[in-house]
Amino acid sequence: METDFLKWPLSTQMAIISFAIGTFLFGLFFAFKNLDEIVIIGFFYVISAITVNGIMFLKLIYDWIKLKNNRDSIQKQVIILLTNIPIAITYLYIIIYSITSNSPF
Repeated sequence: METDFLKWPLSTQMAIISFAIGTFLFGLFFAFKNLDEIVIIGFFYVISAITVNGIMFLKLIYDWIKLKNNRDSIQKQVIILLTNIPIAITYLYIIIYSITSNSPF
């Protein structure tokens, strides 16, 4: 089964790309633990991802209110977009734990 990524809703594309970039930066943190620049880049990425995904979330809420016929589709898009929040919190917890405890994890 082949899917065309560009045919998916923009919010779903954003969620997948945000997840991919965040996971890549998370992996870089552990691969190059001595580079503080990765933490700084990750911090700025998180700020920009929150901003962009927050704007998309507000657009989806607006669409949900205005487009009563498409509510099921919009709800699925909101759930996919919001799925990144617990993942980002988990990544942040692991990074903070790793920095503060001097553990090899």
